Amino acid sequence: MTLHTTQTDAPERAWILSTTLGSQPRAEIEDSIRELRALAETAQADVIGETHGRLRALQPATYLGRGKAEEI
Repeated sequence: MTLHTTQTDAPERAWILSTTLGSQPRAEIEDSIRELRALAETAQADVIGETHGRLRALQPATYLGRGKAEEI
């Protein structure tokens, strides 16, 4: 049996998801998104988008609301 692998030079792609429960100052949200973007870029991922959502309660299946999940 021979295993075939393909190697690509294309970077991994990442979508930054940020969620908050209740109210959080906009500056803190933006700092969090910047940190997540920096971590992804440090891992050599190509960040293709970002989304933030405010939740009343966490959604275990998607970690964000149904509307945001459908949007993405």
